Amino acid sequence: MWSTVMKKGLDPKTFGQHAAILPNQQEEQSVQKKKEPKPSKWLAKKRKEMAAIKQWKVDVEAHKLAAANPPEETSTLAIPKKFLDLPQELRDEICILVLKKYKDIDVKSFVTDDKSAPGFLSMPLLRVSKQIRHEAMYTFIKIHQFAIRAGDALKWCDEWLNEIDGHNQVRQLFFPSFDWFSHAKYGPVNGDMELMKKCTGLKGTTLKFHVKKLADRPTYDGELSPIALTQILEAYCLDELFHCLTLRGVTILVQGHSWYEENTIGDAFQTAKELVAYLQDGFDERGLHVEVRFLTTNA
Repeated sequence: MWSTVMKKGLDPKTFGQHAAILPNQQEEQSVQKKKEPKPSKWLAKKRKEMAAIKQWKVDVEAHKLAAANPPEETSTLAIPKKFLDLPQELRDEICILVLKKYKDIDVKSFVTDDKSAPGFLSMPLLRVSKQIRHEAMYTFIKIHQFAIRAGDALKWCDEWLNEIDGHNQVRQLFFPSFDWFSHAKYGPVNGDMELMKKCTGLKGTTLKFHVKKLADRPTYDGELSPIALTQILEAYCLDELFHCLTLRGVTILVQGHSWYEENTIGDAFQTAKELVAYLQDGFDERGLHVEVRFLTTNA
């Protein structure tokens, strides 16, 4: 007994108390062990399943929330650093804004210019680079009207457009001396009409006549009579207009003169008005949506 007491380091005086308490402590420890039984495999499996169900519900709610509030799309396009990095359509729009401030072109003023660098293409934008010059030049041609008089101006313009492959870029043509053409001087082919047919993207054209070209020779009493429509059509090859399939507008512009208006029997502009009606009917019969107008001017 005493050897046991000494080995356990107990005080011999209080050994009796320890001996009395020790059995009770052993009983409490055994009770606690009974109260905390080890979980069975079935219970562990159930707990794992419940945790998985709980996480699934959390994931479903997160998915619903994300679907109801999609993230804003952000652009991943790189910011262009150079003009040529912009899309072609945007470059064209910029060229239009820059070039539209320039006036329409009277080709007669440039017939002595080198065709590779005509004066009307000397603006700063067309000197930036070869590619920009090429693009801007075509844009300039599209948005400007070219006034072409018979003779040198017509020849120069046709040759220039051939060199730059630009006939199909032309949209508006004005012929201020259209009535100068004569078969006796220029032969059977009307150069103005031929140029219009070459311009396969042509949208509008203006043909100018002087009122005196619409009057026939004087009568015995000195008065004039309107020239016949068939004579005008044949003299200027006007039926060729129906071959310009992209046309959307034709203007017959007549320059008036008080003497001819006063000394012409009836309406001095009668033939011009008949021509407008003839052309309008001709375009309509061919299914071409072209508006033909009649205008007068004093200059």
